[in-house]
Amino acid sequence: VNNPAYRKTFEVQKSDIDMNSHVHNTRYVHWALETLPENFLRENRLVNLVVEYKKETTLGQVIESEAEILAENGITVCVHQISNRGNNAACVLSTQWVNRGIRPNYL
Repeated sequence: VNNPAYRKTFEVQKSDIDMNSHVHNTRYVHWALETLPENFLRENRLVNLVVEYKKETTLGQVIESEAEILAENGITVCVHQISNRGNNAACVLSTQWVNRGIRPNYL
């Protein structure tokens, strides 16, 4: 994320942890989407999600979710990074969105 417009901090809770005592993979997606503004989520529909896990995160860690919103060929692309307080990336995500009023070509 080069120029994050949105940031949100989370503390890893017991409910975030999987059977291996690490953050469950779905929580990273949750944190990334929670960082986006409510009006953006209301006006757009997620059409693609790419997740790259880089480092394990554990109970009690404080993490920061950052997001940058970019426009590309009529599709909005969000680049997300989930990092620990040392700014070490634990997960990088890319999400693609279309306006809810536009029907994608693949439907």
